[in-house]
Amino acid sequence: MDTKSLVAPFYVDSPLKISLNTDSGELTVKSYHFLSDGGQMEFQIQFSPQATQEMIQALAVFQEKIDIGALLNAKPHTAQ
Repeated sequence: MDTKSLVAPFYVDSPLKISLNTDSGELTVKSYHFLSDGGQMEFQIQFSPQATQEMIQALAVFQEKIDIGALLNAKPHTAQ
C-alpha cells in the first residue's frame, strides 16, 4: 500500500523572537504575520529538548559547510 505524506508549507520571515529555556532544553520560535484587518497573528513553534538538540547539530553542520559569516553579514531582503 502506497502512503502519501501531506505537506503543509509554512513560510517564516523575520522578525523572529527565539528563546531557549535552559532548564528544560526547549527552544521556542515566534513569528508574527500581519493580517488584512491591520492586526497581527503570532505563530509559536516549540521544539522538544530532542528536537532542539537536532537543530543545534544541524546548525553546526551548516556552519562547517557554508560561510555563516557571509550570511550573518548579509542584508535582509527587506533592507534598502
